[in-house]
Amino acid sequence: MDVLKIATLNINGFASRTKVEMLEIFLRRQEIDILFLQEVAHSTIGTLRSYKAYSNVGTAGRGTAMVTRNEITITNITRLPSGRGIAACDSSRFMPRQEQPSDRRENVSTTMNSPTC
Repeated sequence: MDVLKIATLNINGFASRTKVEMLEIFLRRQEIDILFLQEVAHSTIGTLRSYKAYSNVGTAGRGTAMVTRNEITITNITRLPSGRGIAACDSSRFMPRQEQPSDRRENVSTTMNSPTC
């Protein structure tokens, strides 16, 4: 895999089998490696062929999720309690490099820290 293909969708729920089938068609046709979802209504997204799902549904019953190809290894998942955010590390592609002082970035969020990769 030379290029990592990433997409995002607002799925407004995800309760019906029809939406699952539409999502599978989209993932396959677009050859998506990582998909970010908004408005996820269930913590179990269901079975997507050749993909793994990581969800974060908050107390209000809505949330976010990441869907990755099976060969991508996601680690250190961080979730906001509200369900509005999810972050992780992709250890299957991570290539360590020596950090330079100019590479350090300010944490712009006070509610969610970046996962430690």
